[in-house]
Amino acid sequence: MTERRVLVAAMVSSIFLAFYAQLISSKHQNDQRITQHKVTEQVVSISSDKNSEPRILSEEESVLLESDSLAVTVGIETGAIREVVLKRFKNSENSNGLNFTSKSPIFQAFLGSVNENQSRWSVAARTKSTVQLESRSSVGTRRNLSFLLEENLPVIKFKLTEEIDRQDSHPPSANLYASWTKVDKLDARSNQLETFAVFGKSGEKLKYGHYYPKSNSEKYVPRGTNLFSLSERYFCQAILINSRSVDLKILPSIHDTIAVSGTGATVIDSGKWTYDGRIYLGPRDYFYLKASGFEQTFPIGIIGKIGLVLLLGLSLIAGATKNYGVAIIVFAGIVTCVTAPFTVLSFRSMKKMQELKPEMDKIMAKHKDDPTRANREVFALYKTHKVSPISGCLPMVLQMPIFIALFQAISHYVELRGKSFLWISDLSLPDHAAQLPMALPILGSDLNLLPIIMAVAMYLQSAISQKTISARPTQTPNIMSGPLMAVIFGVMFYHFPSGLVLYWLTNSVMSMLWYKVAK
Repeated sequence: MTERRVLVAAMVSSIFLAFYAQLISSKHQNDQRITQHKVTEQVVSISSDKNSEPRILSEEESVLLESDSLAVTVGIETGAIREVVLKRFKNSENSNGLNFTSKSPIFQAFLGSVNENQSRWSVAARTKSTVQLESRSSVGTRRNLSFLLEENLPVIKFKLTEEIDRQDSHPPSANLYASWTKVDKLDARSNQLETFAVFGKSGEKLKYGHYYPKSNSEKYVPRGTNLFSLSERYFCQAILINSRSVDLKILPSIHDTIAVSGTGATVIDSGKWTYDGRIYLGPRDYFYLKASGFEQTFPIGIIGKIGLVLLLGLSLIAGATKNYGVAIIVFAGIVTCVTAPFTVLSFRSMKKMQELKPEMDKIMAKHKDDPTRANREVFALYKTHKVSPISGCLPMVLQMPIFIALFQAISHYVELRGKSFLWISDLSLPDHAAQLPMALPILGSDLNLLPIIMAVAMYLQSAISQKTISARPTQTPNIMSGPLMAVIFGVMFYHFPSGLVLYWLTNSVMSMLWYKVAK
């Protein structure tokens, strides 16, 4: 009966993990299908009520702004941010920085309607990290658009202003457009495009809208927001508006690109109509976002906060070992040692319950017509001998929150991106040891070796523990020590990041050692 409870607990845990992984990694893959659209190439003007497909920019003269973190190209005529290079990160094609570029504007904003925006911008002033553009409205008032790169942060300040015409004091509307094109060319399972909108003010309990773009329709965000983001797995663009909220519209997704348009109201500042804010272009990593003042961009939750604490510990170990693979093994060993007293307690309790099994069988046989009394006497037997029927689940129960917290935290932990270990080229992805000659159901076309090794280790761990408990295992322990649970976990972990699989593999191997100690 005890072993059956353990089996049920393990099955429930595995089903929960499988559901959790499926929910956050592949639930919306169908929304990622790409549909080709024809778009006329022209110098763009933004409108919130027409031309809802992502805009296309033509060639124009531009200026380059630079800081320690960013290199930003701004089109002079459109005032659009056309290209961004994140200097402190690299990819395989560009060793000088990570390039964010698209045929669409990365960011563009202007005041007034589309008909009022026929005049083009021109450069009024420029330094290494700033540019000020100017133009005239349809009634002749001066308009200015400025960009300022913040030092040491991947942040751009923007500001739109217009002189107030005393004869017509109606405030001009503000319009913006933002897009994001995938930087990492990963499969849809590993790298989904998504949009987050934040509702509420700082200091209040914030609510989040989470949207997956579709290829053939647009989506209105139901209420205004002053903070929103466009993101992929490791990088994002987050926009914080300093004045009033923005009404957003999520545009159809094409060519691995997501885009939004928005309208908002200007405010009076220093005698001018003003619309300003900050743009973050960098890692979708809590620590980088917090350093730039954008920590509220993505929801964290209690489990996420636990994961961040665990990541701090993992980072400290990686700093000492100089390798994240070794750091994960050391970290898993530490966690296993911390939970070892519960593992030993679980083992000894299960062994004691196995010794009590003949007495339990006598009680069940004696009161086979009265299950309530039988259960009452069995639990009295447990109390007399100071054992617990749920103690066998303790190691799994303790490990699940830690594993889920790590799963959530590592999913966007940019420091793990591209880190190798043994044959694993990227610990943030499945290990892709080889290519299969054909795609298999559930598993796909990649041979991921690490989950297979982990499944074997789990099988050995279960077999050793059950063999140690009883030299003549019953039918239920045979199920537990057989390949069933190992296969379930192996399939479930098959598409997990290899860093997490390495963590669980280390945990399984360490648990075998603790079973030997408990014996």
